Amino acid sequence: MHMKQRKRLAYQLTFRYALLIIVAFALMRMMIDALQDYTVAAEAENGRRALELFQEKRPDIILTDIEMPVMNGLELIEAVKAERPETPIIILSCYESFVYAQRAMRSGVRSYLIKDMTGIADLERCLNEAVGLVRIAPDDPPKPSDTFEKLLRVRPVGAADIERHLDQLFCAYFKHEGGTCISELRQFYRYNLSGMLQFRFLSFINKSLISWITNETALFSIGPNAVFGHVSSPAARLEQCASPAEMCECLCGWLDTWFRLAESREFISERSQGILCYIVDHYAEELSLDELARNFFVHPVHLSRAFKSDTGINLTTMINIIRVEKAKLLLAVGNHKVNEVAYMVGYGSTQGFYNAFKKQTGLSPAQFTDGI
Repeated sequence: MHMKQRKRLAYQLTFRYALLIIVAFALMRMMIDALQDYTVAAEAENGRRALELFQEKRPDIILTDIEMPVMNGLELIEAVKAERPETPIIILSCYESFVYAQRAMRSGVRSYLIKDMTGIADLERCLNEAVGLVRIAPDDPPKPSDTFEKLLRVRPVGAADIERHLDQLFCAYFKHEGGTCISELRQFYRYNLSGMLQFRFLSFINKSLISWITNETALFSIGPNAVFGHVSSPAARLEQCASPAEMCECLCGWLDTWFRLAESREFISERSQGILCYIVDHYAEELSLDELARNFFVHPVHLSRAFKSDTGINLTTMINIIRVEKAKLLLAVGNHKVNEVAYMVGYGSTQGFYNAFKKQTGLSPAQFTDGI
């Protein structure tokens, strides 16, 4: 629809939540009309008019496009948040620049819909999340459709390829193969994602790696400052970067520092390092102390004591750490149910997986996926 064909529409509030739509398209309007709990309070053809209608109609939700005449979407968002910070705002696009997405996120926008790729179920879910209607019980498993929609709000064509690279990144990191890990990380920064998609996806990758580094420095009694310097929040520091390239180089620098530190300190023996690599390669299989001892030609009691002496933690805990970290990746981007993930990472029962996941993360698997 051309701009000159757009009509300024105002409607009586007849349903539960009123929306202000700015430079949307006809199909979106029709989908909203089909929803029981939502109605259109007003529609504007530019950002300036939208701000006036916002002040006049006081809608419950704002659904805004990116590029608009008179006042663009970012300027509108900042004006609305300055006047009424609690107003949920949904951006209708994903093809804007990384910098725009970054600024929108900093302004408090957490939801967005993708033009030409959004169905009525996606729209309703996003609206429900925005107004807080979604209430997921802690023990409810994610639905089979909760794949990349959870992380990116869309399932990319290369989803299987991304999952494969995540597995390679995971294995390289925990085996301390620094060159391969950094190479895989750079691969993620080359994916053809843009705007909100790119910002959200890279934030997930970055936070995963920061979590791994932080956990390992704690396990081996190495202060995180040795890797991150005196940065109070590494994740926040990355999100302040002006571009994906700057973000990538910052994280790669931390990874390089960590791998060099780990190598120079030689904080675990060659045998314990070999055990770690074995666990990473075989985490999906049944792992027992007796089996590990046979593979490393040592008595089980001696192997257990030596590993605990080297790392400060016992083998069972290390196996659970590696399995749960892998499970977090699968839950975030894999098209798998919780019980499927449990068996994929080596647990014989869903309850055993749940207990280990909860102990390590403080969250149930469903709570983890809901918070992504």
